[in-house]
Parts: sequence; structure tokens; C-alpha cells
Amino acid sequence: MNNFKKEITLNLFTFGSNRYLSFQEAEKISEELFRVTSAFFDKNGVKTRKALVFDEEDSKKLFVKNDKNLEPAIFFPLSGGSQTLMLHAYNYYDVLGFGVTYTDFFIDKYYSDICLYNNAAPALMDTFAVIKREKNYVKIITDLNDTLPIIKAKTAIERLRNSTLLRIGEIEPWVISSSKKFDLIKNNFDINVISIPQVELEEEYKNISEENIYSEDWLNSSDKLIEVSDIDVIEASKLTIAIKNLINKYYADGVCISCFNLLKKINTTACLSLSIFNDDELLIGGCEGDIDTAITLMIMKALSGKPGWIANPMIEKNNMIRLSHCTAPRYEKKYKYELLKHHESGIGVSPRVYMPISEIVTLSRIGNDFSKFHFFTGITQNYNFKNTCRTQALVQIDNFDEYIKNVLGCHLVLTFGNYSRELKYFAQMLHIDY
Repeated sequence: MNNFKKEITLNLFTFGSNRYLSFQEAEKISEELFRVTSAFFDKNGVKTRKALVFDEEDSKKLFVKNDKNLEPAIFFPLSGGSQTLMLHAYNYYDVLGFGVTYTDFFIDKYYSDICLYNNAAPALMDTFAVIKREKNYVKIITDLNDTLPIIKAKTAIERLRNSTLLRIGEIEPWVISSSKKFDLIKNNFDINVISIPQVELEEEYKNISEENIYSEDWLNSSDKLIEVSDIDVIEASKLTIAIKNLINKYYADGVCISCFNLLKKINTTACLSLSIFNDDELLIGGCEGDIDTAITLMIMKALSGKPGWIANPMIEKNNMIRLSHCTAPRYEKKYKYELLKHHESGIGVSPRVYMPISEIVTLSRIGNDFSKFHFFTGITQNYNFKNTCRTQALVQIDNFDEYIKNVLGCHLVLTFGNYSRELKYFAQMLHIDY
């Protein structure tokens, strides 16, 4: 647990050669560059480690072979003759980009002119070209702001590493697009999947007492109860505690549950539980046993730190899609919500969250046995509720034809904000088609 809060350390390396610079010159330029870059990354919550690499002795001291999970780094060539030093360092770090030092993009012109005179430009381009053959996400950096999406992508990958998804029950039989090759989840993302039978949750549920903090919270902060009683909310909230107990038992970072099969056994729904988990900064909750969207929820939580919402997409007029489902998070109670019966079954409790309009959203899903990632953006529109799942959103999407061409399954994950750049880097780093 707590994987979604893990942070990475970004390594900032300057490289110089005594063929062009004295050590004192390289040290002075490095001090100025580290001052500027450290201030920027500190402001944006990114921890850094800094070092000047000036000769092979520096390389031997700094670059010690570690495990396969290479730490991220940005290289700043200060002069010519540094190519072999950078290539050697590349074996020990995941190079995200090369900072341009010979133009005054982020250091004073006095220092950039020194780098220009001493052939930093060909050193950068030569090494960049070689490394880009293996890593297509490597950037040339002229604006430090452009490093943030790729750093977020790298952070998300590290947050997923050694995380755990608890799978309760089986995939619902109508969810035919979801992968059953769970070994690929470990291979592709280093996420552990623990599968337990549904009966273990049923037994846990029987042991939960009536009153609990979750039911009190739902009842005290809901705008309205529609055809549900306090008892209904208490019963649904008991399930939250039962699932949370199992999450803690198996040290999981999220849960994927076959909720329709469960409601036949205990006569309530998991909608409130999954809503709470997706609002939690440390957890996710997936429904219908759809492992693809549960993994997508984990990716988006690791990437954005925000709640994700699994929803059914429905085609509407004017290149819009309506999203609907009964498990929406409350978004830290920012928006009005009501409590109703679950749409399909007419039992249990589901939240109807009134989604905001004129907001940019990212819609995403991983699929095809985790080999393809489909993501796109849109803007939420004004809407009226239709007779389908409780929470709804109407989204004007950017490219309707591309959406249809790349559909991967019956569910999408909605996240507020535009994360298309971060997701592009994420997919490139893991060699996933997008």
C-alpha cells in the first residue's frame, strides 16, 4: 500500500571535457545551471540529485550498476568531447532528455556562450541521436516546463511497480473485452494481482456491525435520498468496511470486484465502496470484474493523483458521447450528489454525482491484452439525465472518428484534466501502442 504516493529522484548531470574546458569553468557553469534547474524542480515538487561529470574517474565514482529500474536523469553537455561520458552514464540511468546549454533558454547568456564556443551543440546532438534509436521518448529540452509530463509518466511507472491489485471473484460474463491474461499485468507493469474467491468477501461482510463511519458520512453529506433508506446506506457501507478489511489483509493498492454476482448473495451493491476507494488518494476500485479498466484506474491514479471514474460510453448526436455508471467518486464532495437505488438491479445504493460542465477531461482505457492504450480528451457539456446508470456526463470529444476507430472495450475511465502528453510518454516508455 501507499504506492500511489511514491516519489522519484531526478538526476541532473552536467558533462564537460578538459579538451575544451578547465574543471573550474565546468564547475562554475554547473553551479549556475544547478541553481536554476533546482529552483524550478523544487517549485514543482520534484526531488533532484546533481553532479558534474568531467572525466572517467568521475564516471567510475558516480555510475555504479543498479537494478533494472533505472533512475531518471537529464543530461546537460557543457562542451565537446563529452559524448563518451554521456554514453557511459546512459547505461546506468533512464535518460529522459538533453538540456540545451549553448543557447540562453534557462541559463544566463554569458554561460551559454561559453558552452556554444566549446562545442556543446554537436556533443548534444550526436549523443541524442544515438540514444533516441533505443528510446523514442527522449527529449531535447529548451523549456523546463516541458520536462514535467515525462517526469510524471516516469513517476507513474515507479508507483505501479510492486503495487498490488486485489481481484475478488471473476470477470462478469458480459464483459467480453477484458483480458484474462493476468501474467501480462506483472510482465508489463510489475503490478501483482492477487485473486480470491467471492465467498471470502461474503464471509467478511457477515462479520461487520451495523453502524460505521462510512454510512454516517454518506447520510450527513448527501443532498437527498431517493427511494433509499438509512438502513440501505448502512448495509452498503458495511460492504465498504468488509472490502477495506480485505484490502488491508492483502496489502493491496486497489480492488477489482465482480459486483453483479455479489449483489445476488448479500442483497446490496458495491457502488458506494468503489466510489470511496476511487476518491482515496491511495486506492482504486474497479467494478464488473473488468481488469482492463481496473489497471487503467491504477495508471491514472499513479499519473494524476486524481480520482478516476469507470463509465459506459454511449454515442449521442453532434460527436458527443454520454458516460454513465453507478460508481462515481464524490471528488472530495466538490459537487452535489444524491443517493438512489442501483440502476440495473433496483437494490442497494448508488451515488448520482452532478458532474461539472465546461471541464477538460481525459478518457482512457488500456486493452488488447495490455498491448494498446487508447486515450483522448474532451469537454464536459450541459446535459439532462437519461434513464440509464445514475451518474452521467456528456462529453464533446476532440476526434469522434478516432474514438470509434480505437475503441477497446465497454468501459472508459474519466479523469478531470488533460493528461494526453503524460500518457503518450507512459506508453512509449513501456512500449505500448497508442
